[in-house]
Amino acid sequence: EGGVGGFLGIGKKSATVKVTATIDENASENEDTVYYGDEAGVCGWTDPDNRRTYPWGREDKELLTCHRELIRIHRDYHALRVGSTVHLMSEKNLISYGRFDKKDAVAVVIYIGEEERDLSLPIWKLGLPDGCVMVRLAQSSNEGFSLHTEITAVRDGILQIHVKPNSAVLWKNLYENQHYM
Repeated sequence: EGGVGGFLGIGKKSATVKVTATIDENASENEDTVYYGDEAGVCGWTDPDNRRTYPWGREDKELLTCHRELIRIHRDYHALRVGSTVHLMSEKNLISYGRFDKKDAVAVVIYIGEEERDLSLPIWKLGLPDGCVMVRLAQSSNEGFSLHTEITAVRDGILQIHVKPNSAVLWKNLYENQHYM
């Protein structure tokens, strides 16, 4: 198997779950935690698997890059570190929340459904005005992790996006201080 999770037998599905959890961990109010080896693809849950040695020279390079980039995004945006949190929407297989401060607003979408779908995120809950330009910062899915950006505008308080199966995505206002508040 290629892509995230092809190494150490954790499998692509498990790696997708790890990356989704990492996106949530770097965006939520919880303190970031990387358990020894998580960033390199070491699997484990309980003893003795949680104490396997670090795979020096055999790390999952895509997973390492994913962790580095998500930590960078977390550090770059104050709203992700200490901003307020608001629930955007939730339904079966989907949860979305936002983090915001006076400067930035970030929408987080975690979708564990098996079919691609379009979503209408109520981005107005983050205080963002119509016409506000949003940029996708990061996305993970069964296809892997991507920093490929996409830009779209908020219309009638809604951000229209497309999500892939088993995915997580971060969207941010492109221009600072673009709030009603």
